[in-house]
Amino acid sequence: MHAFLSDSLGAGTNFTYEKLVKCILYLQEYPDIQKKCRDIVYQVCGNNPVKWSDRAAMLYLEAFLMEVSRMNSEVVGIFAIENQQETSLLGYTIPKNCAIRCYMHSALMDPKYWAEPTLFNPNRHLSDGKLKLNPAYNPFGLGPRMCIAQKEMNYVQFMVFANFLQRYTFEKEDFTGEESFESAAEMFLNCPLPFKTKVTPLTGLDQSEYH
Repeated sequence: MHAFLSDSLGAGTNFTYEKLVKCILYLQEYPDIQKKCRDIVYQVCGNNPVKWSDRAAMLYLEAFLMEVSRMNSEVVGIFAIENQQETSLLGYTIPKNCAIRCYMHSALMDPKYWAEPTLFNPNRHLSDGKLKLNPAYNPFGLGPRMCIAQKEMNYVQFMVFANFLQRYTFEKEDFTGEESFESAAEMFLNCPLPFKTKVTPLTGLDQSEYH
């Protein structure tokens, strides 16, 4: 149990940090989407701290987080697992004890499952005001051996992300330059390349337009 909790909390912290850095990168690249996310936070919470129970009224924020993971997943690849017996998949025989890896990025960017997959569009994860779960959306892997840090990360990233939006704006420091959305592999993490951002605290906002 100690080892499980250590792995879960350690992995969750690293994943969450890298994911939030990527969120800032996409927020500053798409200021209209950033404003929409912030407007939703103020409509629901005003100046009050965002709580986990507010998440159900902020599904566009959840869709934004999902789209960041789809475009730029947190993990390089899932650790190899072995099949305990011979099996078959799509007509191919897989012998017993083969090392099997799941490469999620191919499914996350497959045009068979995603319209215009290279376009950043949080709305693709929403339908009739509810989250729409595409079967190809598996940034943490598949099956019972998927990443153990997923639940912790989903909770922490939403809470930090929403409260960040309520308190700060994020802008490109150099509007003439283009930021890279490429990532570099660091062990099992998919880490964004270094970039600069201008962070402006939001204080004394007039909330009248949100009520």
